[in-house]
Amino acid sequence: MASAQGRDIAESDVRIRSYLIWEREGRPEGRELDHWLTALAELRAEARTAARVPETPASAKLPAKLEAEAGSAEKPKKRSGRPKAPGTATEAKPAKSARAPRKAAAPRNPSGKGGKS
Repeated sequence: MASAQGRDIAESDVRIRSYLIWEREGRPEGRELDHWLTALAELRAEARTAARVPETPASAKLPAKLEAEAGSAEKPKKRSGRPKAPGTATEAKPAKSARAPRKAAAPRNPSGKGGKS
């Protein structure tokens, strides 16, 4: 196991990362050590970055002022290239009324005769 600032990097993680690097580079032969060292360096860098940037717990709340600002920073909706007719941009469409359920079809005559009895 290799460690980076007190965190252990599992050999299996290095093995997987070096395999992915090997595939990414087109599976060249004879570069096992290069891929292993590159994988180890990448994982150590990620461990250092993770150690410097503490994760914010999901339960942490922003102050009300910042939360309001974060909510107003939403992406604007994409608009189509053509302009809308005047007066239609803000008007709400009427709600569709619920349809009554269809009536069940009458059972067919199993005898195959078309007449009613």
